[in-house]
Amino acid sequence: MLMKQGIVMEIKSKKAIVFTKEGAFETVSLKKGQHVEIGSEIEVPVSKSYYTSYKKRISTIVAAAAVLVLFFTQYPFLQNSNVAVAAYVGLDINPSIEVGVNEKLKVVEVIPINDDGKIIVEQIDDDYRNKPLSEFIDDTIELAKSDGYLTENKDVLLTITTIDKDAQAEIEEKVNAIKEETEKKGMAVTTLEGDENTRKEAKDLGVSTGKYMIYKESKEELTIEETKELSVTQIYEKIDKSKKQKEEKDSKIEKNNNQKMDLENKKEQKAEMKQQKFEDKKKENLNKNKEGHPGNEPPGKNKVKENNGNNGRADKNKSDDNPPGDGNWNNKIKESDDEMSSKNKKDDFEKHEDQQKSNKYKKDDKDKHQNENNGNKKEN
Repeated sequence: MLMKQGIVMEIKSKKAIVFTKEGAFETVSLKKGQHVEIGSEIEVPVSKSYYTSYKKRISTIVAAAAVLVLFFTQYPFLQNSNVAVAAYVGLDINPSIEVGVNEKLKVVEVIPINDDGKIIVEQIDDDYRNKPLSEFIDDTIELAKSDGYLTENKDVLLTITTIDKDAQAEIEEKVNAIKEETEKKGMAVTTLEGDENTRKEAKDLGVSTGKYMIYKESKEELTIEETKELSVTQIYEKIDKSKKQKEEKDSKIEKNNNQKMDLENKKEQKAEMKQQKFEDKKKENLNKNKEGHPGNEPPGKNKVKENNGNNGRADKNKSDDNPPGDGNWNNKIKESDDEMSSKNKKDDFEKHEDQQKSNKYKKDDKDKHQNENNGNKKEN
């Protein structure tokens, strides 16, 4: 079957109205699972045609000019036409779909992003075109509820990617109003603003623009596979859980580091106290040595002098060059001095007794000698 190329001008039900290079409008039945966008180029069977009368009405020059305009602009745009896509609004629950709307925020096309989104789109009535976006979102949320997607998931993500920059402010204002109305029904709605490059990157990965933006901000907590499969609520829970675990881990590490620092500080303080006690003890011993040895003479020399004064009995085992030591050394010196003093007293006492005995013996000898002399005189 011969095929020719054409630009999609409108999508109605499951059919696309295509503008061919020959200047004809033709309709193409879309296959199941085939998703096209307004402005995309598709193949058209030659045997099928629609609005063929337009061939006679449009000159070749006008048709060629129109085709060139459509090919060289990024998105199709017909002045004052309801088929012009002014913005894409992403709707994420777990079903992810994207809605093309015109500047009046009426639905132009619906694109499913994931398998759950396809299930929802297949249930949408064929008359969704030109339906206000607010009404379309309400109907879609009701479908998601009936299919059980909102049993545990209460989060809805709305992402705006504006194509017509002149209508951006008005579109964003209307979407925010939809957000407020949806929240009144018990939903938690988050709105994001995307751009055309981000939307293209998301499409290449097979994920919605909104979920892709969340993924880019939370790569440490989320993989792209999880982003595709999880609902918006589950994604938020996964991110919160991962951040909490990370905070707990960081807190534990910080606590361990603080404990180590406290232990090191205690060790340093203990070492400083020990050093200070040593310095104080050393200073105390030096002061005692100075008080016990006038003239700042070493204790060895004082001891020699003292011993020389006690009948010349000096302790030759003690050296004059011995430096003052710690408290034990001072105690030994004191004990040695006490022993020497006691010994000298004992020696003096014994010497005194010997002297008394000697004097007594001398007196007795003198008396005996005198008595003998007296006896001799009497005999004569």
